[in-house]
Amino acid sequence: MRPEAPGSQRQGHPSTSARVKCTVYRSRPVSLALVGLFIWLTGCTSYKQIQLGEVSDYAKVRVTQTDGERETIHQPVVEADSLKGQVNEGAQYADWVTLAIPVDHVRKLEAVGTNTAGTLLIVVGSLAVVFLLVAAACSGDRCGSGT
Repeated sequence: MRPEAPGSQRQGHPSTSARVKCTVYRSRPVSLALVGLFIWLTGCTSYKQIQLGEVSDYAKVRVTQTDGERETIHQPVVEADSLKGQVNEGAQYADWVTLAIPVDHVRKLEAVGTNTAGTLLIVVGSLAVVFLLVAAACSGDRCGSGT
């Protein structure tokens, strides 16, 4: 095999193939909007206590019975003297059964609700951190006039 002269290139050699560098640039407002959207969609949620008449307003409720047992009931409704709904008996979501709990055995009803104060605290705190980081990065003349 004959050595190649410096600067010569063989056709099809990996070092001569065109390399494409793809860089995605995202503007700061778009990034902040995406973070805000993420926080808004995930939000701070927690269980809040509800009254028996409110169960049909929620897709699922957590029931604490007088004996201390807890059940999560999906599609809850109050019929006569019972709280009825669907519960998942198996590991997969294919094993749904109807459950009826007598109203006099219900100690506490809870439903998932948005914790507005917690969500606002996270949003304001995140914006404060971003502001402080930007202020720290731009301290002095580094981000200013460019002179």
